[in-house]
Amino acid sequence: METRVVVVVVVVVVVVVVVVVVVVVVVVVVVVVVVVVVVFVVLIEIIIVVVVAAAAITATVVVIVMVAPS
Repeated sequence: METRVVVVVVVVVVVVVVVVVVVVVVVVVVVVVVVVVVVFVVLIEIIIVVVVAAAAITATVVVIVMVAPS
């Protein structure tokens, strides 16, 4: 009987450890995916702002150059 109890306890401990490891891995993967998506979105926002600013500066320079000779 004692060996059966030991085997059951070992199996339960192994199952619990495996479940905990799987849960931790899933949580880490989800966190990494969320961080990557957030960084990607922020980079896209920065690129859009830079492009709009460059377009505005270019338009301003073009207007100044066109108006200046007259």
